[in-house]
Amino acid sequence: MTEPDKGAGAGEFREGGVPEGAEEESWLERLGDSIGAVILGVILVLGSGSLLFWNESRAVDSALGFAEGSSALTVPADRIDPDNDGRLVHVVGMLTTSGPAADFEFGMKSPGARLRRIVEMFQWSEEAPPESGNGGGPKTYSYTRRWSDRPIESDDFHEWRGHANPLMPYRTHLALAPGPRLGAFIVPPNLLYQFGSELPLPAGEEQAALLQRRLGRPVTLVDGTLYVGSNPAQPEIGDLRITFRHVPLQKATVVAEQAGRTFEAFHPRAGGPIEVMAPGEVAASKLFKVVEEEGDPWPWIIRAGGCLMMFVGFVLVIGPISSLADVVPILIAVVEAGVAAVGLFFTVVVAPLIAAAAWVMYRPVIAAAVLAAGAILAAGALWLAHWHKAKKEAAAV
Repeated sequence: MTEPDKGAGAGEFREGGVPEGAEEESWLERLGDSIGAVILGVILVLGSGSLLFWNESRAVDSALGFAEGSSALTVPADRIDPDNDGRLVHVVGMLTTSGPAADFEFGMKSPGARLRRIVEMFQWSEEAPPESGNGGGPKTYSYTRRWSDRPIESDDFHEWRGHANPLMPYRTHLALAPGPRLGAFIVPPNLLYQFGSELPLPAGEEQAALLQRRLGRPVTLVDGTLYVGSNPAQPEIGDLRITFRHVPLQKATVVAEQAGRTFEAFHPRAGGPIEVMAPGEVAASKLFKVVEEEGDPWPWIIRAGGCLMMFVGFVLVIGPISSLADVVPILIAVVEAGVAAVGLFFTVVVAPLIAAAAWVMYRPVIAAAVLAAGAILAAGALWLAHWHKAKKEAAAV
């Protein structure tokens, strides 16, 4: 039997039958496979950094707007000064109207500023679990009966026979009182729509009798609620439940731009428009502090999402270090510490720097606090990396 040729060439074998160059090819293949991940990681890091800076810039603008709103000019409600037109004003007064808020369909009136009719109908509802139909099997549907303030279209049901919903004869409705005023100022409708807390307004026998004549069905009055159906304790498909709520007249505070005899949204140099109406007598500074504290949750959601994107990006960028560690021994320490720990370290360093850059000019104290928090998190990430390395060394002994 002829022995394999041991001359030089691409097919040359070393001891053990491993082709020469195999280690280099394996390392190159691993490095080549990681290039796509690195590119994606860079995109994620740059994209998350831009997203975080944009989000913090918006937060700064909002804070500037709140600060400008807090310095609104306080003016009396009973007298309008034309010199204040176009200025941001703070007005406190008693809310009044020229008549009641009325729901004419039901003959319901409220002495308040706003009246809401809430109509619910007992209806069939179709549900299909998300896992239903997985694995190639048929999708299963279930049908339940529930109260809903919106019509549920049973014509679109998979099994519409036996699950038909009747037409909804009435819908939820909102009515404003005519001629709303705050002292001498006319209050625009957009401020009244969101003003105050709604309180129950019980219906009476007059509304029950009117509804029974109109629908030709039994109507029962249950604790101020109009119930259309045979038995409130055992509702049937098509039964109705109608309640009323209103906002009573009361003292109110407005911060907005004075526009003649009424109010408009004020557009500050930074941030969104300012047009706020709140119950009671509230100082402008306190009003905007409450608005700021009860603000939009989206900035925090974007912060969390941006940090997560940055972490994933750094992990993808740092991952190829494991391929280079075979030829660059100094990188072995990084690999031993854990790619995730290193990615976390970079994230908690870079993300606070981006946030601080957006806040440093307007609120240096906040910028310093963000940097301090980042330093604490970075120290925690270093400790985590050290703990991870120590654990691996202990397991190897």
